Amino acid sequence: MELRISSKRFTMHKEMDVFDAGGTLRYHAWSELMQLPVNETVIEDATGTEIARICPKQFSLLRSINTVTMADGTTFSLSRDPLGFNVRFEVPELGWELTGKGILACEFEIKDATGIVARIRKQSCAIMADYDVDIPHETDVERVVAIAVVLKQFLIRGQGAATAPAAPA
Repeated sequence: MELRISSKRFTMHKEMDVFDAGGTLRYHAWSELMQLPVNETVIEDATGTEIARICPKQFSLLRSINTVTMADGTTFSLSRDPLGFNVRFEVPELGWELTGKGILACEFEIKDATGIVARIRKQSCAIMADYDVDIPHETDVERVVAIAVVLKQFLIRGQGAATAPAAPA
């Protein structure tokens, strides 16, 4: 399955749309600027049904953890540290690992014990660039979309992501 994540620009909300290869809207992610809890992001499918909620927790100016809660109750966390050069997240709750060759490489892979779950690639290295997401086996699409949204948010914030284990759920 091939998806494209595009950010909406010049809105009072932080918004992203996820389209399939045919250009059909599959998911919509949004968060309001003045929302409590601050910067919480909601991901909905094309019918408006919530599939995930992302809640960032700022621990310092340099580090935060984003907790993703899926509609089925699955929870996992990704942390960011803007000082690292390589990108690596472990998501033990899913048995996944996300790797990339530095924040400017613009290419990432999600792997499990059997191989590649998904590839995420920025179309260009501009901050607001679209992302292409390739999910070869079309499994766990919604979890992959949630991780791609968190990754895109890390880059939009200009904070980067670095080697850091996931926080316990």
